[in-house]
Amino acid sequence: MISEKDYKYGIMILTETYKQVKNDNNVFLSADYWNLAIAYRSLGFDKRIVLDFLDKSKNQNIYKFSYFFISFGGDTNEWEGYLLDSEYDSLYNDCMEVLINNPKLMENIHLSDAKAVISFGQKLVSGINQISNDDPKFSNPLNIDDLLQRRLDFSNQKKKDYLINKHKK
Repeated sequence: MISEKDYKYGIMILTETYKQVKNDNNVFLSADYWNLAIAYRSLGFDKRIVLDFLDKSKNQNIYKFSYFFISFGGDTNEWEGYLLDSEYDSLYNDCMEVLINNPKLMENIHLSDAKAVISFGQKLVSGINQISNDDPKFSNPLNIDDLLQRRLDFSNQKKKDYLINKHKK
C-alpha cells in the first residue's frame, strides 16, 4: 500500500513527463526514462518495470543518468525492494566514476589550489570542490529548504565517502 503523498507525487511526475515527451515529438530522453522510474517506484510498481526504466535511462545517456542518480537518487532506503544495498552501492560507485572521469561533466568546477591538484590529483580536488560548491545551495537563510538540504547533505556525504575510498593511499 502506498501513501497518498507517494501516489500524488508519482502521478505528478507521470503527468509532467508525458507532457514533456509530447512536446518532444513523442521522443523519450534519458531524463524521461529516469522520471518514469521514479514515478513508478513512488507508485509501488513492480521491480522489473522500475529497473527497466532505469536501464533505459542509463543506456540512452550514461552521463545524464549518472548525474541524476548521484544528484537525485536518494539513499538505499528509497530503493528498498528495488535494489539491494550492494546493488545500490555498486551503481552509486559506477555513477561517481562516470562523473569524476568525464572532464566535460566537471568543467564547471574551478580549482583554486594548484598545489592541492598536484598533491592529490585533479579528479579528487574537482570532486571536493563540487561538494563544497553544492553544500550551501539550500542553506542560504533566504532560501531554507530542510528536506532538500538533508538530501544534499546525504548526497555530499556519499560523495565524500566515495572520494576517500577511491583515493586512499
